[in-house]
Amino acid sequence: MKISLRYTVVTLAVLVGFGWHVQSVSAQNGFEAYHFTSRDPGHSSVTIGTAGAGLSLQSSSAALGLNPALMGYAAQSTFEASLMSVRSNETATFTLGGNPQDPVDSEFRATKLSHVGLVTKVPVAQGSLAFGASFARVKSFEREMRYSGQNGLNSVTDYFMPIAGEFDITDNGDGTVTPTFYRDLSFIAYETFGIDFDAEKYAAGNPVPFSPAVRTGSVLQSGQVTETGGVNEWQAGLAIEAARDVMVGVSMRIPVGSYTFYRQHNEEDQFNENDGSAGTTDFDRLTLVESFSTDFGGIGFSVGVASNLTSRIRGSVVISTPTWIAATDAYD
Repeated sequence: MKISLRYTVVTLAVLVGFGWHVQSVSAQNGFEAYHFTSRDPGHSSVTIGTAGAGLSLQSSSAALGLNPALMGYAAQSTFEASLMSVRSNETATFTLGGNPQDPVDSEFRATKLSHVGLVTKVPVAQGSLAFGASFARVKSFEREMRYSGQNGLNSVTDYFMPIAGEFDITDNGDGTVTPTFYRDLSFIAYETFGIDFDAEKYAAGNPVPFSPAVRTGSVLQSGQVTETGGVNEWQAGLAIEAARDVMVGVSMRIPVGSYTFYRQHNEEDQFNENDGSAGTTDFDRLTLVESFSTDFGGIGFSVGVASNLTSRIRGSVVISTPTWIAATDAYD
């Protein structure tokens, strides 16, 4: 009994030590560190059914992500599969001057394959040998939000305006000028009539001789923000009985996935208050779209040992390498 107790204490100490160590994450920014390494709870049918209890007793394919050595205790070959249902509700309230307008509700639903796992128990003359493989949807990014409201205080075209130092103006000597922008968004807005060159401001020596397309009245602003994608993880491993009631296992995990962020903002001059007269620009509507996407893949390994310390106590130790992930980003 003293020996078993001592082994149990050492096992717990090792688990605590390694558990603290692998929680650290390195990434090029906090967003990627959170999105690509966080996991939804209970992605396999077994861990959902047991609510995460009795992890050392898991001998199904869930052991690949816990401790691959535990597969050695499987009494027979097993197969499991599960579905996941994602539902997100977003409510956006357009507030202007402290006065909220009617809220806009958005709902996103999706049902997808969550987990498929197989453990094959290989007949051997002595001991235990098991192979396992699984696929799991370990993280889902799906969500959507929509908004809409009338705005008489400002327009997104105000945001397109450059500030001093973000442009130069070249006098062509024939009564015309050519602006050069060092801010991409201002350049795009100028080329698409989101902002205009103001000759009167230029003649008066105004340091920023431009005007936004929306100068008076109010505009209907609406839009949506959508996130899609997720992280899928493929795992494979084996477990053998190295000594009586002592299992040793190894596993490999390959996470792959994608993430897409899409934002669309619309403005419409419903009442035609910017019609080109009285110093205004003939403005009808505009749509601003911003998006970026990321595709990524990685690899990691785990080595584990498990042993029945007594008839009622099972101890296990697992060492996992960091998961190395390579990501490719695209911006629009």
